Amino acid sequence: MATDAPPAAVAAAAADAGDAPAPAADAGASAAAAAATEKLSESLAPIHKELLDIRDTLRAMQEAKTPPTEEALQPLQERLDAVDNKRVDGIFGGSLKTVIPEGQAILHELMDEAYEDIHRYQLMVDAIDSRRVDGIFAGNLQSIPPGQAQCSTVLFQVYELLRILLGSAHDMNAEMRGIYTHLIGIKRKLIELKSKHVKHSTEDLHIYQLQLDAIDRDRVEGIFGGAPKTGIPAGQAVCSTLLAQCFKLVQDLQETATDV
Repeated sequence: MATDAPPAAVAAAAADAGDAPAPAADAGASAAAAAATEKLSESLAPIHKELLDIRDTLRAMQEAKTPPTEEALQPLQERLDAVDNKRVDGIFGGSLKTVIPEGQAILHELMDEAYEDIHRYQLMVDAIDSRRVDGIFAGNLQSIPPGQAQCSTVLFQVYELLRILLGSAHDMNAEMRGIYTHLIGIKRKLIELKSKHVKHSTEDLHIYQLQLDAIDRDRVEGIFGGAPKTGIPAGQAVCSTLLAQCFKLVQDLQETATDV
């Protein structure tokens, strides 16, 4: 077993992965358009200020040369959750039964952007993982550079951190947690197909495509597990990003299907 220090391949790959595509947000475009024309109620100003500060901090982290640590990300996650937990029926500063202060779209857009900033780190880690050949970093079974154990350990630790951050991103109800778990399972299988270069056919991918299409069809006006008029369950940004990532993985794997 090699005992040398972990090679710089993981860090270098993370830097290279910085240009990985940002998570698609099909419902985000309409939210952005609504936010552009909506006014902000004075009662929502403190929440708006808090979300802006969180977003700007995350942007600064992305521009830094070194990736953020768990100690840096965790407080931001807790602040986001604190804001999210104050919503009633998906409404900031009110509820469906009382009053809906103007500015909901503005705050929803900011919150989604903050969560998606965190998800970009997930994309970077996935990019590193998918570049392995037969599970080997920067090599293959015929040429195995030293330091594999250390890199595998670091990769596992980063995945575990992201699982904690993203898994606790929202206090989901049972239905949303089911959707989230289903998407995580599909993504894990697709990542395995891509990273381990497992032989697959278009028929294999069609099964995953059907599952994703079914999840997508069940949304009402872009909302998972609810509707704008009846309530917006927590967990929308997380599930929307996962769905987009799964669709992208299926699209990428189509190019390497054995029967293409």
